Amino acid sequence: MPNEEYIRRIPGSRVAILMVHGIMGTPDYFQYLLSQVPEDCSIYNLRLVGHCGSVDDFAHSSMAAWKSQVFTQLEAMFAEHEKIIFAGYSLGALFAVEAAVRYPDKICHLFCHGLPIKCSMPPAAKMRIWRIIFDKVKPGTATARMASACAIQHTKKFWKYLPAYVRLGELAIEMLRVKKLLPQLQTPCRNYQGANDEMLSKRNNKFLSQFPTVTNTVLPHSGHFLFDPADKARIQDDFRAVIELYR
Repeated sequence: MPNEEYIRRIPGSRVAILMVHGIMGTPDYFQYLLSQVPEDCSIYNLRLVGHCGSVDDFAHSSMAAWKSQVFTQLEAMFAEHEKIIFAGYSLGALFAVEAAVRYPDKICHLFCHGLPIKCSMPPAAKMRIWRIIFDKVKPGTATARMASACAIQHTKKFWKYLPAYVRLGELAIEMLRVKKLLPQLQTPCRNYQGANDEMLSKRNNKFLSQFPTVTNTVLPHSGHFLFDPADKARIQDDFRAVIELYR
């Protein structure tokens, strides 16, 4: 079913992959990677609490609840699996870095897309948010791409979104926290950022490139929300190669 988390627990499997989506996102984001995971590897593709439901569900969740969910799952995985690969998109990538710094001997690799340290939301992107809220989305536009990545049920009662902005404020705080953690990162990390990213500044690439454990790749034809087919194929190849390092 759409927007459902997916768990494939194989008792005793050596390698397990934890997947965590972005804020207001869905586990469906990782469909393109799920098909690349060998059958002898366990998969834990989480749906963060408060996601894929109403605006009220999202507003009443919190960064603390999401983080508790992720780290509780990790601790259960540590008891069963020798090698953990953490795949994170946007907010999920922030959690991946924190987890690797906290457990450098237990998480063997990070595989991230859109690790957000330096954001840059132009006025046009803010206007797209309002178009989504008021259901003024035209197919094939940048607004449609943004809307496709959002799994929160929309409502035209715009005031219901006001508490949700607290969650976005928490995201900004989390970005600052992880920025300070990055110099401590010892775990290999692959990060991909679209050259046409609608949310992240090009300074994000420059900042991440200074860390020796981070391999930062710019995808020439992609953005923050959707991949060009050639870029997607490249990520899939790289993901399979990372898994093979630890099987």
